[in-house]
Amino acid sequence: MRILVAAALLGAVLLLPSAASAHGGAEHGGITSTVDRIEPELGLGASASGDGHFTLTVPEGATVVVRGTGEEPERRFADGVVVERTAPRWRRIATGTTANWRIPGTVDGKPFAIHGTIVWEPKSSGPGYQWISYLALGGGALYIVYVLVARRRARS
Repeated sequence: MRILVAAALLGAVLLLPSAASAHGGAEHGGITSTVDRIEPELGLGASASGDGHFTLTVPEGATVVVRGTGEEPERRFADGVVVERTAPRWRRIATGTTANWRIPGTVDGKPFAIHGTIVWEPKSSGPGYQWISYLALGGGALYIVYVLVARRRARS
């Protein structure tokens, strides 16, 4: 009886997907954002990542103002402090799965713009072929249980 219970538990574990595959692993929904160029550079550094993070590095000692979509000041870097001004509103900038973006601003009063692209490539939904391996492993476990039970009955 213990063998039967152990084999049934093994079959159940093999049929369940791992936590990583159930949640899509470390992927971020197919979003890729890139910084294409900074015009003029003015000592700025910028990077974007697929998980939605954007990093702006400003020259030490400079006052940098980043402007929002309506050209209003949104963030200011000065004396080692960053301050933010927000006004919640949505504005359509593109349709489809690709959008170009631009972040305007000034460095010590001199204008700059950071240009980039964000692309969303949705992944196909569904389990793919993964379910076949779980089915095969579960079937194998059930076959082992069947053989063990049949041998035990043959001995009695």
